Amino acid sequence: VVPIPRRLLDSLLPCKQSLDSDPDVAQAYRRWSADRDEFHRLVAAGDPNALERGWQKDYFQGRDPGSQRVDEHQTKLTVRPFA
Repeated sequence: VVPIPRRLLDSLLPCKQSLDSDPDVAQAYRRWSADRDEFHRLVAAGDPNALERGWQKDYFQGRDPGSQRVDEHQTKLTVRPFA
């Protein structure tokens, strides 16, 4: 059960656009991608610091690629039980 208003999906107007249409988002994505590629390279090479980290937790911890905190980050839902 997903409590969303009826016809909500019908009312959305999806569109497709180039990542480069928003230079700030494109730059942030490319920085994230390069950081992730480098992290995977270090793990594959057996780098002790990368192996100790285990995985990049930025997204899960609500940080962008520059380690800035993202407003309204949420990892848990406090959903009321069914009556």
